[in-house]
Order: sequence, then structure tokens, then C-alpha cells
Amino acid sequence: MSRVLWTRHWSAMSLVRLASGLLIAFGASNLVPALVMVLIGTSRLDPSEIRDPAGVAKSLLVMSRDSHPAIGQLSLQLTREERQTLSRAIDGTNAPPGEVLGSALTNLLNRALDDAGLRSPPILLATNSSERARFLAARAATPLELMQANRQVIQDAFPTQIVGPRHRIEVSSGAAFFIPFSLATVCLQFGFFWVLRQFLRDERMGWNELLQGGCARPRQAIPFGICAGLCCLVLMWPVSALSSWFWKQMHHASHLQQPLLVLQQAEHPLQLAFFSVVALAAAPFFEEVFFRGLLYSSLRQRGWGWGAGVLSAVLFGAIHFDVEKFMPLAFLGWILVFVYESTGTLLAPILAHATFNAANLILFLWLPKFVEGASR
Repeated sequence: MSRVLWTRHWSAMSLVRLASGLLIAFGASNLVPALVMVLIGTSRLDPSEIRDPAGVAKSLLVMSRDSHPAIGQLSLQLTREERQTLSRAIDGTNAPPGEVLGSALTNLLNRALDDAGLRSPPILLATNSSERARFLAARAATPLELMQANRQVIQDAFPTQIVGPRHRIEVSSGAAFFIPFSLATVCLQFGFFWVLRQFLRDERMGWNELLQGGCARPRQAIPFGICAGLCCLVLMWPVSALSSWFWKQMHHASHLQQPLLVLQQAEHPLQLAFFSVVALAAAPFFEEVFFRGLLYSSLRQRGWGWGAGVLSAVLFGAIHFDVEKFMPLAFLGWILVFVYESTGTLLAPILAHATFNAANLILFLWLPKFVEGASR
């Protein structure tokens, strides 16, 4: 007869093997994308590639088009807000946080990567332009090659202030987001699946016993899980708003989570399909099995009581590596613990998690279009 997982007694050796296997899978999910992206990359800049933001800001505002044609061309693209941010960074009065300045410069330089004016003869023939910039501009035919030529012009303008690209194969910005994300996801989740399979074999458990637990009629938990996921969406709004307000007071620059950045940069239906499968099926399954099925149950087996729910929820929020989203995600983890406790089956929190992700995915994809259509 099946029992809820926290009433079982797992062997210490099984848990050690599980933990070591997860560490290996996590390491591979970081190492493999890093190795691949040594060869593959994009000319789009990242804030971390700007070594001296204040120096770049000063050059953009001080140098004229006559003294440095490329920087003069870049300064023409400054918006009013960007010019104000750069001015504050130079004079030191009410200077913006480093993240804000870096973001402003990154936005400007990435816009310039599509500017044909940076490949004009006066800029390419100037004494501060390299032979490589002229070579890339002469042979550029595709958008990627044109972007690569512009990156070299920018590199020549700021030779010591901006880190040069090291990749050999140029890809689009969307592909540069998608490739490491997909590699990391595949390594982590296939690794976890293999480790989990070994754990179940060591414990002589089947998949049905793991997922159904002590629920005699697991199908009855399906409607409860879906409703819980929709309730999570509503309950999370005020918590997310409070977290965003708090970090704004701490001068923390708000940004999208990496998965949403990948989704925003998706260039092909297959990329969107892969992301959807991960968000709606793989992530809810593996995260619930680990955080509620294994971590929470292991702590409950060892007498942690309510502390098991708190720790599993805190770790669930922390593992997403986003300080602004930590509090709402930890709150979500606590709700999913309640869902698991109420039903005794992992199917309920998995469905709640999948429903929550699906609602957020729909809102992220369609709400901007709805707002744009309503504003016309």
C-alpha cells in the first residue's frame, strides 16, 4: 500500500548518491554551455563587457565628431534620458547606480550595432579605425556580418574600455540567448532524470508510488491542483509588487529573469515550443519532485515539522538566483507545500506549478499585444 513520502525512511546512502548526482548534473549544466559559448557568440554587448562605464560616458559627451568620427556618430544616438544619465555619472552629483549607467550604455551601443553610419567612409578611413574594421565592412552582406563590422568600429573607439568579443562563430542575439539556455536545461534535467531513476531503484520505488504517494484517488487531486495554480497567480501579485517596491527603494535595477529574456528573444517557433515544453512540463515536474517530493519529505522524515516547509520554500526561491523574485517565489513554494500536504500526492503541486507557469506565459506573450491593441 502506498504511503506519503514523508512517512518512509530513505537510506542515508541513497540520499548521498542523489545529492552527488545532482551536483554533477548542476556542474555539467554550467560547464557545457560555457564551453560551447567560447566558440559561439554574438556581437551584442552585455553590461559586464564595459570595463569603464564612466570613461565611456565621458567620451560620448566630450569628444566631438571632428576629433573622433565614430564616437561623434554614437553621441548623435543618445536619447535625452541617456544624456542626462551620462552627465550625472560624469559630474558626480546624484550619480546613477552602476547598473543604471551600464544599462544605458549597453542600450546605446547595441542600438548602434545596426547603424549604417558607423560604416561610412569618414569613420572607416579615420586614423583610429583598424584594418579589421575596414575588412569586415567591405565583406559584410548579412545582418550578422554588418553587426560584426559595427562592433569592431565600436571596439576601435573604446579599445581599453570595452572587452573585445572572443567568439569565432557569429550568431544572432536570440540564438546567443537560446543556445546556452537550452544546453543548460537539457543537461540539468536529463541529469536529474538519470539521478532520480537511480534513487528510485535504490529505494525500490516505482514512478507511480513516487507521484501518487498516499493519495488513494490521485485523479481527484487534478482539479484541486489546477485551481491552486490559478489562486497562486492571484496571491502572488501583491507579494511581487511588494518585492519590486522594496528593491526599487534599495536602488536595485529591475530586470527580466533569464528564462523570460530567452522567451523575449525567441526568433523561431521551435524555440518557443522548446521553452513552452520546459515551462509547462519539465520544470514543474522536476522542481516539484525535488523540492516537495525529495527535499521536503526528507526533512519531514527527520522531524523538521513546519521547518521543512519553510526551508524547502526558501531554497526554492533562492535557486532561481533573482533577489527581486526571491520573496514571491519563496511564497509560491510555501503554497505548493500546502497543496502537497493537503493531497498527499505530487501530482497536485506539479499541476499547480504547471498551471501557474502557463498563466504567466500567456500573460507575458499576449498582454503586451492586448495593451497595444487597446491603446489604438
